[in-house]
Amino acid sequence: MKHISEIIENILVEWAYRVHDGMPNPKNAQHIHELRESMEELNLPNKVIYEVIQNLINEEDDDEEKITFKHDGEEHTITMKTARQYASDIEQGKGSEYKSAAVKAANFDKKDTKPEKEDDSGESSGDKYDTEKYMTGKSDDNGLGDNNTAVMNDLVDGNIDELIKSNNEVVAKRAKGISGMGGPVASHGEAVFTDATNNLPKYDEMYTEDEEVNRLNQYKQGFKDRKKPPFPKPNSEESEMFDTFGWDKNNPPEEAYDYFAKRELFADKKLAQIKEDEESVFHKTGKKGFNGDEEAYKEWMRTGFDGAMATRDEIENNSNIDTSQPYVVIQAEDGVDTQNNAVKEALRKKYEETGDEHYKRQLDLMEKFSYHDTFAVGKNSDGKLTIYHISNKKASNLTDPHNNTTPAKRIKVMLESGFSKEISDKVGETLKQGFDDVSDVKQSTVRKSKEVIISDDLASLADLLAPKYMNAIDNDSNFTKFREENNIKYKTTKDKLEAIQRYIQHQQASGEPVPYKFGQLFSKMGEVGAKKKTQQANPSINFQDKGILDSIKIKQEEKDMVKGTYKKIVNTIDDEDKELGFPDDEGNNGPNTQAYITTVMDSLHINSYIDNYDGDIGLTMGGRVAGPKDIRTCLAELSGFEGEIETPEGRTALKNHLKSKSKIDGEFGGVVTKGPNGKIKLFKDEWRSAGTSSQKVASYFGKDVQDCLKGKIDKRRKEKTSIGK
Repeated sequence: MKHISEIIENILVEWAYRVHDGMPNPKNAQHIHELRESMEELNLPNKVIYEVIQNLINEEDDDEEKITFKHDGEEHTITMKTARQYASDIEQGKGSEYKSAAVKAANFDKKDTKPEKEDDSGESSGDKYDTEKYMTGKSDDNGLGDNNTAVMNDLVDGNIDELIKSNNEVVAKRAKGISGMGGPVASHGEAVFTDATNNLPKYDEMYTEDEEVNRLNQYKQGFKDRKKPPFPKPNSEESEMFDTFGWDKNNPPEEAYDYFAKRELFADKKLAQIKEDEESVFHKTGKKGFNGDEEAYKEWMRTGFDGAMATRDEIENNSNIDTSQPYVVIQAEDGVDTQNNAVKEALRKKYEETGDEHYKRQLDLMEKFSYHDTFAVGKNSDGKLTIYHISNKKASNLTDPHNNTTPAKRIKVMLESGFSKEISDKVGETLKQGFDDVSDVKQSTVRKSKEVIISDDLASLADLLAPKYMNAIDNDSNFTKFREENNIKYKTTKDKLEAIQRYIQHQQASGEPVPYKFGQLFSKMGEVGAKKKTQQANPSINFQDKGILDSIKIKQEEKDMVKGTYKKIVNTIDDEDKELGFPDDEGNNGPNTQAYITTVMDSLHINSYIDNYDGDIGLTMGGRVAGPKDIRTCLAELSGFEGEIETPEGRTALKNHLKSKSKIDGEFGGVVTKGPNGKIKLFKDEWRSAGTSSQKVASYFGKDVQDCLKGKIDKRRKEKTSIGK
């Protein structure tokens, strides 16, 4: 067996390889996602993965906590993160009186700041901790704690009471801002959606108390009193709901006013409820919550209401769950001791007990649709435990991305795809070069930053528009240490910028990596300095200054790198297939084009939707829910596929048709096909830089697919006699 230190080293190496700048940040949700995949790549058990991530997150939670201490008669303030670095320096013989004072103030000078709990034997838990068991995942049980074991056993017995209780606890955690992997805001939004789906009365029985009826009437009148165009002026989401139900925007029926009034009352009730808790996600600031923004919060609540109404209808009419029996919609969770795994273990036990292939299939679908956000747990018409998977998106107009990844990861997938043996050497080299380019773009920014001319105008721009990024550098312990060792002091921002450049030069000369934030500062100045609004608001700054122009160039090159890499890959793929004689006389794509289209289809789970998983999964998009049949029917119609799609052979033929007949369009940025009226946009594959700190590949349904799906979903919904059950 590998030594634990070797395993940890392997994890860190793989993790560093996956993140953009080679410097993982436990506070970055994307980096944590990369860590998870790194450990999965090393075949570590789920229990280990979960505990490593939780321990890491908990350790980092107090990084920004301020520590105040006195040294040489003066008061100093540093972050807990810096104190940890000082403690490490002291252990390595690089201490000083200043660092010792800081470490003492943070209580890091004591070896046992958090003593282990003792059990009845008098031994600490640490004394009995089995490292090998932890790292190998060997365990005498399934990893479930008492609560989720109770959930599992209850499900095995044919009940969902414990699962309902468990999900209520998850909903309560999300209201406190204790989030899943999607972050506090989105996690809370999804939790509200599940809660509304489970607990709201039937639509016609909703809000019948006298006070509620009065408020509904007030809302209705408010909508009617809107200035022309009549209730119209619907906002974008309202407009989508008009289309979904087939209501006339210029002459809204009473049913429309009723729906929007109930939705608004739901949102207001949820807002009033969350505001009462001062520790709730509503009051939390930054990325931890809604920052007290009432309208932003209500927007999520309205989406939750729309999704609940649509999902109820979909579960009742288009899922394999028998809604005459109890069922519950729950939020998916990461980790071992979760309600997710309780459901999985219940399915596993049922399969072991009965040998029924139904339970084996349900287990397989739990793995296949592991990307889902929520899912319904109930019974089918035969009384067997059954899951309906739900992938949640916020926008009813179907414009939300269905996959977010990074250019580096997408390229890695392309290199490792099943088609890799067929793609040309030149395409392979282009992909590898593209990987290097997008992986190195942050360090490239850092390198260029040390060459920027530091001027008074650039310093003024930094003072006005980049204090956040300046402060982030102040809190860097290595930068602080560098200044102390070189007796670098600064009185002005210009001095500080010059000190930053000296630090970059020193680190790079020593072969040491430099965090992206040192280059991000200059990139941010370039981003805001290029805006006419900024220039007009600050006439005292010369925006033609060489330093400012250099910073603008850095930002532009960051943005161009990702788009340029994408275009280079697409062009190389096209050129190489032409060399091979493709498209051929029948218009079929070459192997390189097919390989690329395959990765796009995989990112959107298209092959799964084409296969026969009707009743097993739905895509809830605001107030609309699409099923697999909707998606494969639209793709067949739009791509000109003339075969049948009701048999496995027909569906396989559709997949092959899409790969062989669709085209990569570099200008559109995705996959298109030829239609009777011109280009039909199937899948958008958007390669771009995201803000100043990351790169994204976002995959969407193309506009024509969106419109087709809307048509089929809305037609099905309009045929119903009521809005919600």
